[in-house]
Amino acid sequence: MSLQKKTDTEWITPLGWCLAIAFAVRILISVFFPASFRSDEIYQYFEPAFRLVSGHGVITWEWREGIRSWLVPGFIAALFKFSDALGLGFSLGFVRIVFAFFSLPLVGVSVWFGWRVAKKQGAWLFGLGMALWPDIAYGGIRPLGEYFGGNAIVTATILTVIAIENFKENDRSYFIFYLCGFLFGIGAIVRFQFAPAALFYFIFLFLKVGIKPFYRSILSFSLPIILLGFVDFETLGYPFQSIFKNYYFNSVLGVANNFGREPFLYFVTGYAKIWGFLGFVILILCFVKNNYSYFPILMSLFILIYHSLIAHKELSFVYPSIALIIFTSIYGLLYYIENRFKIKFINAVILEVAACLLLFYGSYENALIYKNYPLSLEHYASKQDMCGLAILDVWTKEGNSERISLDPIVSWADFGGYSYMKKNTPLYLFTDLSEVYKNKGSYSHIIAISSLDALYKDIKKIKCKGDICLYKVFDSCTQQPDFDQFSNALLKLGNK
Repeated sequence: MSLQKKTDTEWITPLGWCLAIAFAVRILISVFFPASFRSDEIYQYFEPAFRLVSGHGVITWEWREGIRSWLVPGFIAALFKFSDALGLGFSLGFVRIVFAFFSLPLVGVSVWFGWRVAKKQGAWLFGLGMALWPDIAYGGIRPLGEYFGGNAIVTATILTVIAIENFKENDRSYFIFYLCGFLFGIGAIVRFQFAPAALFYFIFLFLKVGIKPFYRSILSFSLPIILLGFVDFETLGYPFQSIFKNYYFNSVLGVANNFGREPFLYFVTGYAKIWGFLGFVILILCFVKNNYSYFPILMSLFILIYHSLIAHKELSFVYPSIALIIFTSIYGLLYYIENRFKIKFINAVILEVAACLLLFYGSYENALIYKNYPLSLEHYASKQDMCGLAILDVWTKEGNSERISLDPIVSWADFGGYSYMKKNTPLYLFTDLSEVYKNKGSYSHIIAISSLDALYKDIKKIKCKGDICLYKVFDSCTQQPDFDQFSNALLKLGNK
């Protein structure tokens, strides 16, 4: 297999189909599995944006301290306004459609790479693999920095392989190098923890092709960086505050460690449990010796290793590493198909698609369904005739070791905040059972554990999902709505 230039137009068919399939799958996920594994999607992106356009939104400690950039939430706020102008209201669905669209260049570039490597077979295998792999498809609709910025990093990494090969063949067009630098810049400003990956790119680029592509990439890289500095200056007070202050709070003061510390091999063991035997197969496919997956696998390992050195970890933090591992394994699959097992092309496609679907239904679907329960109840509650909704999230006082209201795995962070509510309906957070009746007149409905009606006989159970239920407690509200109560309750909790 060689990375050759193709001049015909046969690649348009797999490109069109793969983009259409990728977009359709991402929209289906947004409709049937809107919940995120990470509550930051709601409280660090949607809620700040919703507060900008509606005046209501839950404020977490990060926003009180000014350690988050308004770059992405500001973009989401603009999308909210646009969707409202279209008559859709402040639509989360519309926002997710836009993010799904922005995830498509990764699929398109993968098709292009696959076509150059192995024409039709390569285009279909790379395109479908990057369109359907659960982590990539699920992340395509998320505004989280690791997904939105991660897709830019992965796309730029693949383009780098193409750009370097072109350069070696005496193609002195620098456009792709400009594009790579710009995309690495986007990744770095959306999630500054990806800045080391950009540095790794520049070192690799300089060693491989010298100074001219290097400084052109630097120029385009600087444009997003300047944008972040300007946005932080205008919204937070000084340039790059969201980086410096975030680093100070989470790394110097160690605030992030209060939310959990994980061992060095957390990412490896975590994905091994999710992927099972399929992970072993992927690992084998990644180590097929070739020149074109060399940079992607190095970038993947680099991101994985330096994130493993950080104490506080979430599996999604290394999303670019995972996407690049999948990309590299597809090259290995293509190699074995053509050189070892001589599998028919259609059977290889079926095998690849089946692996993606089986992994989703075997490891992701149940977790996402469970995560959907709180959002589903909140969305259902918003359609009721109510004057306020409370969430009862109460812990016992013996060392905060046991929750007695919501399901042990569900907490306030699993709900959708104001972005899932009707306009002008206040949302309350109760952290003590006594608050159920202490706040009479402020709300009419409450979401709590399914046994709450055994404690309070006069409340009415309306609907349940899993072990949590929506109840009607009062018929009307007599108090002034307090749209800041939820945020103030978090402040009293120390935002745990």
